[in-house]
Amino acid sequence: MVCTNLYQAIVLFCKQGNSEITNSNFHIRQQQTMVWFCGGVVEGTDNEIRQVELYRIGIMIQVIRAAMGINWEPYELRLQSKNDKSLYDTELIRNANVRFGCKMLAIGIPHYAFALTLQHTKDQSPVANSELVLLSEPDTSLEYSVAENQGNVA
Repeated sequence: MVCTNLYQAIVLFCKQGNSEITNSNFHIRQQQTMVWFCGGVVEGTDNEIRQVELYRIGIMIQVIRAAMGINWEPYELRLQSKNDKSLYDTELIRNANVRFGCKMLAIGIPHYAFALTLQHTKDQSPVANSELVLLSEPDTSLEYSVAENQGNVA
């Protein structure tokens, strides 16, 4: 399945991310004012929670930027982390309205954004321009698996 809009891309990311990223629970929550792209609960020390959240924020933002453009930054952000002034130095969230001590990581996205077509331009970041962010379902056919094992897959 090739995704054409942000909603499809996030749904597929959630499905694949939950199967590939340890202890993740990516999902979408809708509210009247916006939709929340959630990264799930992180367990660990304060430092571990902060590190995992920053990693997840980075990859979640890359998915959103595939439709919203490479300069998009979150306006609303919910973090499980405690209020740590050093987090404001993080470029990806420096302009966001951040609420700390929440149940899980969540990035607020306006409803209209979910219908936006994914952008595929030369000026996008390498991640947003890669085939991974085009988000096509992997070919799991027997023929593909045999070709992959023989090194015949580009």
